[in-house]
Amino acid sequence: EIQAFHLEAKHASDLELSQARGEIDDLRRRLERSERHVQESEQGAEVKLLDLQTRLREAEDARRQLHNTIQELRGNIRVFARVR
Repeated sequence: EIQAFHLEAKHASDLELSQARGEIDDLRRRLERSERHVQESEQGAEVKLLDLQTRLREAEDARRQLHNTIQELRGNIRVFARVR
């Protein structure tokens, strides 16, 4: 009777251990998927950041060029008005 109890306890313990290992494996797979997702998101964010930085630089260049053109035209108007 005691031996049967020990055998039953061992079986229950083995079953619990097996279930725990299954849960651990499942959690590891979920963690790996989450890590891949985060890594993909980071890569996407880096690409987007580089694109935005490029667009910002282009916009700043265009603004600077327009500013210089406006300043030049103002000077031309002053000269024209002074000559008349």
